[in-house]
Amino acid sequence: MPNRDTEVSIMYTLKLTDGTEVAGNLEAGPYLYTPGQDELIPELEEVLRGSSIGEKRQLRLDHGPGDRLSSGIARLAMLLGHPGESLVFDVQVVEIAPRRELEAKAVEPVPGLGVSTRSDSR
Repeated sequence: MPNRDTEVSIMYTLKLTDGTEVAGNLEAGPYLYTPGQDELIPELEEVLRGSSIGEKRQLRLDHGPGDRLSSGIARLAMLLGHPGESLVFDVQVVEIAPRRELEAKAVEPVPGLGVSTRSDSR
């Protein structure tokens, strides 16, 4: 189960509600993050809390009148060229390991996702 003492490797796709894929890492390889370190947008980290290896989860980020989304989500939609549109994350946990044990390929994050490229320099 992901916690502050682990590193989590995930695969994800980010789509519009009509199914159009706008970002993801399926071709680039797993994205590695440490829970509780503000490396993901808060809504995505929350949906991954309590997940286990192999588990798939989905997060729908609705954007409409009266919605109060994090500034990261609004910025993400704008940077992807779809300001004001709802977004859907499909995420699968690939591996959970004690910090510094996992080695994942460094992948470029989605602009505005609230994550940074990880290197082995930790």
